[in-house]
Amino acid sequence: FGVHNNSGSKIVKILVSQDGKSWGFFDIGKGIAAGATESLVWDASTAGEDCEQYFKAVFADGSESDPTVFDFCEKGLILEFF
Repeated sequence: FGVHNNSGSKIVKILVSQDGKSWGFFDIGKGIAAGATESLVWDASTAGEDCEQYFKAVFADGSESDPTVFDFCEKGLILEFF
């Protein structure tokens, strides 16, 4: 799946949760620059998890996007953060 940063601030962390309460994160290296799109891959250990997952972005200024549910069984999925 892809992640597009449509904000004016670098994304420094992508958080993911099945229940919206307990959060894990994706390793996005040095982050996703404003205006950039990056591809991310699920770890094989997540193969038994639900298709629908909560996601949110953490930006360089410390702010977070609102959690949003995405369906990761959808082909060609691109998450967009503002």
